[in-house]
Amino acid sequence: MLRKNSSGISIVLADVKTPGITIRPIRNIAGHSEFCEVFFDNVRVPRANLVGKPNEGWTIAKALLSYERLSIGSPRRPAYALRRIELIARAKGLFADAGFADRYNALALDIQDLDRSTGASSSR
Repeated sequence: MLRKNSSGISIVLADVKTPGITIRPIRNIAGHSEFCEVFFDNVRVPRANLVGKPNEGWTIAKALLSYERLSIGSPRRPAYALRRIELIARAKGLFADAGFADRYNALALDIQDLDRSTGASSSR
């Protein structure tokens, strides 16, 4: 019987302060570290920290990724936030400020571009 490449993967929870876990920030060109590398060297965690059953980690990971993919790149959340900002800005007369209006319009265009690139209409 052929084994799938994903067989043998399990998910465990570990405190980042556990001995053997090393975290190194990855700095971008601006010097910010939005991501990091995590290294596991002879890390031991209790069996109770296993998530699900042994060798079912890839199934769990796929389920988690599907939730992540629903929100990343979707224009719906930023469009909703921008509509809320517009309501408040109109009530407070902020569009009279050219700087505010320019920034608002730039954000609106960014969301419109995202909407067109994903094919998911934020106006729904």
